[in-house]
Amino acid sequence: RGMYQLVLKYDGAKFDHAHRNQFLLALQAEGVEMDGPFYVAQHKSEHFNAKTSDWPMLKERYGKGIQDPANSLSFPVTDHAAMEESCWLHYSYLQADRSVQQDILDAIEKIRENAGELHRVELPEADKRLG
Repeated sequence: RGMYQLVLKYDGAKFDHAHRNQFLLALQAEGVEMDGPFYVAQHKSEHFNAKTSDWPMLKERYGKGIQDPANSLSFPVTDHAAMEESCWLHYSYLQADRSVQQDILDAIEKIRENAGELHRVELPEADKRLG
């Protein structure tokens, strides 16, 4: 049975509390491409931004719309998972032979053993806003 992506949960405590994106950049330097926020958290999707000007039947329940500040959606656990924990491994790695998969595990272990150096990994400006 095939898989499209494998989502791994990054635990910063195991990597000297470095940001997930610093880990991903270090992994990239080891030759392994993974993504951080592959999908936007569902409550931030445009599908949850329906406005009553487009969908009048929503007015009674949602006022101006689902994302109207009076009805703002806040899911801090979802945001944390999407922006700080999820690491998406591409399907091509899942289809590779075991030696490639072992290389990925070895790269992760190498980064973990040198986790203190992750703080030196410079994040792009957009990532710095993530905290």
